[in-house]
Amino acid sequence: MSSTRYGLSLATLAVAASCMPAGSPDSATEATTITVTSPAFANKGMLPVDFSCDGENMSPAFVISSPPERAQALVVVLEDSEPGRTGVFTHWIVYDVPATVRAFSPGVDASTVGGLVGKNDFGRNQYNGPCPPSGDVHTYVLRVFAVDKLLGLPPGADRAGVAAAMRGHTVGAGELRAVFGH
Repeated sequence: MSSTRYGLSLATLAVAASCMPAGSPDSATEATTITVTSPAFANKGMLPVDFSCDGENMSPAFVISSPPERAQALVVVLEDSEPGRTGVFTHWIVYDVPATVRAFSPGVDASTVGGLVGKNDFGRNQYNGPCPPSGDVHTYVLRVFAVDKLLGLPPGADRAGVAAAMRGHTVGAGELRAVFGH
């Protein structure tokens, strides 16, 4: 892994608004840009194999800039957003992380940073790394949202439930993209 940090700073709040979960009515005027970086890969670079089904299948390390002062919690989502797919495929969802958390270590247990793990699209309450069909290269997006309240959901909430709880409460957003194929 490279020790150099790479990041993505969203150019406009309109781009940040496009990161909102499906069905979120939050608008670009309400969201502040959050910068998301990783010591393991560059934005739009290749995701290291350790974070995939071919490797250790552990979540990547990442760091976020300060969310807005009114943020009370963070929501983290890793999704396969490959163009041409119907919708997105959620690999990991963590919510109710205290807004004071700025870094996630590789393979982090969400409870150690005060968060809860939701149900991914594999039907599991855990991180499941990228695992596209052999020969395919997919784009994966790590999204971080700042919300102005704890969502108050039980462990294992699905993406739709988390998105519904976030509706009208997203005050910041950022993302980091990577590609992976085998």
